[in-house]
Amino acid sequence: MEPLSPEQFNALPKEAGYLLYKTVIEQFNVLEAHDIQLEKKVDELQESINVLVHQRFGRKTEKTQIDGQYEMTFDAAGNYILNEVEKLVEAGKPKEPDEKEAITCTRTKSKGRREADLRGARVVEDPVIEIPAEKLKELFPHGYKRLPDDIYSKLDYIPVQFVLHHRHIAVYADSRNEGLIVRADRPHELLDHSLLTESLAAGIITAKYVNGAPLNRYSQAVAIQFDVHLDRQVMAGWVIELHKRYLYRIYNRMHKEIFKSRLIHCDETPFKLIHSPKPDAGPNHKSYMWVYHAHEDYGSPPIYLYQYCDGRSSDYPGTFLDGYSGILVTDGYEVYHSLARKRDDLSVAGCWVHYSRSIVIPGDYINAT
Repeated sequence: MEPLSPEQFNALPKEAGYLLYKTVIEQFNVLEAHDIQLEKKVDELQESINVLVHQRFGRKTEKTQIDGQYEMTFDAAGNYILNEVEKLVEAGKPKEPDEKEAITCTRTKSKGRREADLRGARVVEDPVIEIPAEKLKELFPHGYKRLPDDIYSKLDYIPVQFVLHHRHIAVYADSRNEGLIVRADRPHELLDHSLLTESLAAGIITAKYVNGAPLNRYSQAVAIQFDVHLDRQVMAGWVIELHKRYLYRIYNRMHKEIFKSRLIHCDETPFKLIHSPKPDAGPNHKSYMWVYHAHEDYGSPPIYLYQYCDGRSSDYPGTFLDGYSGILVTDGYEVYHSLARKRDDLSVAGCWVHYSRSIVIPGDYINAT
């Protein structure tokens, strides 16, 4: 449709001009209302996004700021920023501890902060850096004497390495080809016909049970960093077999040593198993890990022992503590008290931490729940 010329518009009746004006105003109002609704929806969506982001990445505490906790901030584009290095060095580069003065006539060296921080590092004395003899003659034409060396330290990091050893076993046969074949004796191995070595076993056990890294995460880290692929089920089998052959002896010895303590702490913690050893148990079956702890102040070395059990009855601690005479410190679970009532050589003492949690102070009264 062609727009009207000024002459044509002026020739229109007044009623037609008013209708056109009214139509334009109504259309303008409709567009303005639509823009307001659209802007409102955008604001609601942005607010929802902020709530979801806070629920996913925000702090899970009522405290507004936690000392020592890294904070996440937004940049101009709305992306998260977490720079641990800048967080740790907000006030600038920290000053390293001063090295001890190495040049001394008395040769006395006192250990300082740096020596204490690096006490676990293996010390290697590098070759002495000397001035060539020709240069010394030029500097000291009348001779020189050697003073104590100027010593400074550098800390080196040697990353983990995986070394594949090919061990050759000599094989001999009778020169007259009479069928006699003899092989040299193979050295003792942790597990026969297995890649596992002592150092690899120590690395897997340390990663899993000391550092708390799941075997699948350890497997992925090794594959990414070193291009060595260790199946997590294979590693789990290694650990189980090592326990069956060797580690159970250590556990049994610790079990005997913990009985020397006059006092043992005990508690049980529930957890769910995907595959339960019980044939009639369903998925997510609840089992329990019982822990026994003895402190060195009560007659035994400091020991923590864990006992996996499929239930929570008194039979499990009763079996573990068979032959023990002393005090068992526990919470208020009745199983421990029923066990003590069956035996004259076992006493149950309540835990002060659990007792303090059970105290209620309404006004001037104290009631123990």
